[in-house]
Amino acid sequence: MRQMLFLLCLALVIGATASSTPAFAVEGEVSACITSYEQGQVARDEGRLVQARDHFVACAADTCPAALRRDCRPWLSQIDTRLPTLVFHARQGDRDASDLQVVVDDVQIIDKLDGRAVAVNPGRRLIRWVQAGVTVAQDELLVVEGEKTRLVSLDLPAAEPVGVMAPALLSPPPPPPSSAGTRLAPWLTGATAVAGLGAFTLIGLGVRADVAQMEKTCAPACTDERVQSVQRRAWLANGALGVGLVAAAATWLLWPSPRREGASAQARWTLALVPTLQGGIGVVAGCH
Repeated sequence: MRQMLFLLCLALVIGATASSTPAFAVEGEVSACITSYEQGQVARDEGRLVQARDHFVACAADTCPAALRRDCRPWLSQIDTRLPTLVFHARQGDRDASDLQVVVDDVQIIDKLDGRAVAVNPGRRLIRWVQAGVTVAQDELLVVEGEKTRLVSLDLPAAEPVGVMAPALLSPPPPPPSSAGTRLAPWLTGATAVAGLGAFTLIGLGVRADVAQMEKTCAPACTDERVQSVQRRAWLANGALGVGLVAAAATWLLWPSPRREGASAQARWTLALVPTLQGGIGVVAGCH
């Protein structure tokens, strides 16, 4: 109720002086002055001195009514006395760093360090230091009302020199292959080749003998069981032939030879197997 009476009296004063001071007749300016007058007192009472100072600066301007200025100017002086200020300083290695931003309670108050004092509301505040978009340090600080130019410092480690790389740790080269294993491998593949080709020969000869016997005795009316038995043995012979050819090719490649040592890394080999009822056809092709 008291505030309403004050505003009514203020409106009467403004109306009485409008003829001598035409600037007050601008309704928008007067409304802004009254808003700053009221909001400044609210912010001051809540301890938001930075915001209160901004409001009192606005209502203390010459464009505002004299009745408002008479209150706002002393209030502004009181706020300047109570408002604490901080000076932020950072060092990185042996030099002063300026490429940092300072954030207080999630509000950025400094874009770049310049050594000047900054007003901060009193109370417990969270201070964050940001460099290249990354928070490099943060701390909680109790800002005391009336304290001026309090120094807040930060020490950062020296930046890594650009273009200098740490020496790489080279792993030792792999040990050379065992000579004993190298000599044994072609013998194993050779034995496998002999066994595979021998099995193909024995089974294949038996299949050929059975086919000849069937042609003489029962063809073309031989039983399915007898025909399938011969076919299974033929496929078994073909499999033995494939194993024998692959092992033979491996034996040839693994067998020590001075002529092949220099070109073995560039050689490319292809093995093709074509099974038939009477046997199989194997082709080994290579190029350098």
